[in-house]
Amino acid sequence: MKYHLEVENTGNVHLTLQAQIAYRARAGFGSGMLDLGEITILPGTVRYFEGFLPAPPALGYFRAEAVIKYGPDMYTFDTEKRSGCGFWALPLLWGLIFLAAGTGAWYLVKFLRGRFRVSLKVTRR
Repeated sequence: MKYHLEVENTGNVHLTLQAQIAYRARAGFGSGMLDLGEITILPGTVRYFEGFLPAPPALGYFRAEAVIKYGPDMYTFDTEKRSGCGFWALPLLWGLIFLAAGTGAWYLVKFLRGRFRVSLKVTRR
């Protein structure tokens, strides 16, 4: 699963920051955190963080949150900004497995229904 994060320095001084992406399931299992490390951004520029989640979520709706920490100097990170979004994780392989299993079950029922017919004859004595 791919992520894309943009950070813009709108100030007039160099900005050193630490970045992280955390994601968690709305319901069920699956969560993780990705540390993007420290980076310096020049004034008036945008930095892009792109890559793939190392342990992608399995299935369901997830909430991702980017946490950016920065401060007055290169060693103090006392200010924190957060931004988040939601996303669905629907792996293609799981969908194909469920589709194949459903199709196989349908053909099995169709085959067995045509193979074993039960006839019931009621006669009066």
